[in-house]
Amino acid sequence: MESAYRELYSEEQIARRIRELAVEIEPWARDAAERSGHQVLAVCVLNGALFFFADLLRALRVSMEPACCRASSYTIETNQQAAHGVKISVANVAAAGRAILIVDDICDTGATLAKLQSVFEELGAVEVRSAVVVRRKCASNSFMPSWTAFEYEGDEWFVGYGMDNRGFDRNLPGISLLDPATGE
Repeated sequence: MESAYRELYSEEQIARRIRELAVEIEPWARDAAERSGHQVLAVCVLNGALFFFADLLRALRVSMEPACCRASSYTIETNQQAAHGVKISVANVAAAGRAILIVDDICDTGATLAKLQSVFEELGAVEVRSAVVVRRKCASNSFMPSWTAFEYEGDEWFVGYGMDNRGFDRNLPGISLLDPATGE
């Protein structure tokens, strides 16, 4: 299936941006931990953010407690087919009194990140920030992540580094675009 993809960001470009993001996030994380009396709770949005989450947490020089949640706004059967609403599952995420860093793969409209922020605030988080690999620049953006590795203007489908093509190829090391002429 790789032939249907055009690499946009290489493994090396991603690694460099993650190191830079870690430097940007560290001062906030230290201050947030000091203010709350707890290390920051870093929440990975499964499944897409898994690789970014692991790489980002390893690049940070400040301790963060890892946790995971699930959120979905697309169907797995067809790329770019929006599901009916954003589905959120934050079971076992102890947010009360904590500063939270939501780590996700992509911010399209921002509906998922906005919903997660709202849920964590309702659960008692004292502060919620977010980091994403790609923020799509479009008119329908309703949410701005705190930190973004890459910004992209266009509506192509991303594949690799956690993002999938109908459930496949999440494990590709770089981020590619699905070629509309050969893919779906």
